[in-house]
Amino acid sequence: MRAYLFLLLSFCLFTGAYNVDYVTIPDQNFEQKLIDLGVDSEGILDGRILKTDAEATTELYVQYSGIADLTGIEAFVNLQVLYCNNNLLTSLDVSASPDLVRLYCYRNQLEDLNISGCTKLDRLYCLDNPLGELDVSDATQLDRLYAWNNELTHLDLTQNSNLHWLYIHYNQLSAIDVSYNEFVYNIEVGGNLLTSIDVTNNRDLQYLGVAENQISSLDLSQNLDLRRLECYDNQLTALDITVNTLLEDVHCNNNMISSIDVSVHPYLKNLSINHNQLTSLDVTNNPVLVNLDCRDNFITSLDVTNNLELDIFQCYDNDIGFLDLTNNTKLKLLYCGGNELPSLDVTNCPDLQQLWCDRNHINQLDLTNNSQLLYVLCARNEMTSLTLGSHPQLDSIDCMDNQITSLDLTGSPSLEKLVSRHNQLQGHMDMTQNPELYYLDFYDNQVSSVDVTQNPLLEHFECWRNNLTELDVTHNPVLKYLDCDRNQLTELDVTHNPELWLLAFGFNQLTEIDLSANTVLDSLYCYYNQLTQLDLSNNPSLSLLYCLDNELEALDLSANPMISKLWVSRNQIPELDLSGIPHLIQFY
Repeated sequence: MRAYLFLLLSFCLFTGAYNVDYVTIPDQNFEQKLIDLGVDSEGILDGRILKTDAEATTELYVQYSGIADLTGIEAFVNLQVLYCNNNLLTSLDVSASPDLVRLYCYRNQLEDLNISGCTKLDRLYCLDNPLGELDVSDATQLDRLYAWNNELTHLDLTQNSNLHWLYIHYNQLSAIDVSYNEFVYNIEVGGNLLTSIDVTNNRDLQYLGVAENQISSLDLSQNLDLRRLECYDNQLTALDITVNTLLEDVHCNNNMISSIDVSVHPYLKNLSINHNQLTSLDVTNNPVLVNLDCRDNFITSLDVTNNLELDIFQCYDNDIGFLDLTNNTKLKLLYCGGNELPSLDVTNCPDLQQLWCDRNHINQLDLTNNSQLLYVLCARNEMTSLTLGSHPQLDSIDCMDNQITSLDLTGSPSLEKLVSRHNQLQGHMDMTQNPELYYLDFYDNQVSSVDVTQNPLLEHFECWRNNLTELDVTHNPVLKYLDCDRNQLTELDVTHNPELWLLAFGFNQLTEIDLSANTVLDSLYCYYNQLTQLDLSNNPSLSLLYCLDNELEALDLSANPMISKLWVSRNQIPELDLSGIPHLIQFY
């Protein structure tokens, strides 16, 4: 009897052990993550987990785990939430998880995604994959679909009547039907191949993004709740938004729109309509407008006196003849270049940080009230006066191509770049209060002296075609580019400029130059001087040498094998050995 009971017990134990079910998990990273999460109760990396462990799991977070294969996921039949984003998956089948509510599989390498049978799916995030097709017909409860940046050419949304959020931009869709998604309030289909889209059934729509398509017309007559519209980079010739009175943001730049009515949009904050064909624009009824971008149109006049909240104003490349900024006290960025402005008054804009007013007819500019300035571009005007004050943060000024006779930069200690070429600057240029300066260009003026001894960061210096009789660059150790052509210099010391890459001092009166410290020199322009000798033995990187019209009697180029362009004519050199210059392509 005892033997019988022993055999019976042994049989039961053997049978129980034999019937334990396992699920194969071939991807070690997947199983390791299951161990880390406590899902794999055995805790052994052996390519399998208990089926009961899989069935007991309702939420699984395996993102950022280097997983290439989710084989075994089919055993997680009670799964409701799955995060497997940011892995290396090429395919994913969750059809065995009918209770799945949320699936986050974005930023993988998915070419195939099977969600058939997932009738409870509420959120699907599959963006940033190479999916060529996506079937969401079983996901009838889908509320949010984020599938942008894939390769979808077709998408059927007729069964997704509960959809509220649709983001499918940057695919290859040539058509999309959203007529069955009447409750959707966010649609983003930009960056596709659409020629049209019908949103007349989407009466709850608040955001519509159709930018970067080929759409020629857009009917928004039924979208009374619309708050944000992005339709830039299309082929629109007209845009009627007169019934969309709740609009806050409109971005319709890069179209062919000739007129737009925004007079019934009291909540409009951002209007971007640049690169169109507007001849006029009325924003007087947009009191909360913060950002206005109407550049590259044909606008002749623009009234912004009612836009007290205006922060960014871009109207450059139009035909505007007058701007009244008296009431725009909050303005920070003003881009009004390329217009017909004879004057510009920014004294009531104390917070102004960036000013672009180039290519106008402005004859004087007073910036003394604009202490917050960071950048000033006023080039190519008719300016005789540029008045600067205290600008502790100003780092760049470009006032080239004007008629300015003087510049006071003492109130700009943070100045890094000054371009003032082609003006009528005279006398002394004092840069001693600008220690941060790295770029200085005032060529083609009438400057007689300049002090750059307090500019240790100076890298680029152009002062050619002035009246300089002396130039001290011995305190500029990182100087790389120096052009002092066409002055009245009789000497020049560059022995403290070891990083000098280009040196030009043509049309001066130098009789000698020491280049022994300029070992990285690439280009040397020393023509039209009185040099009797030129030692290039420490300049092995030299590729361009223009030394014509001097008094050289000899020239040794044996240490300069990289020279490709050589001008040495009108000297007194009887013969020249070019045998060590294999790359020479120009010789004069």
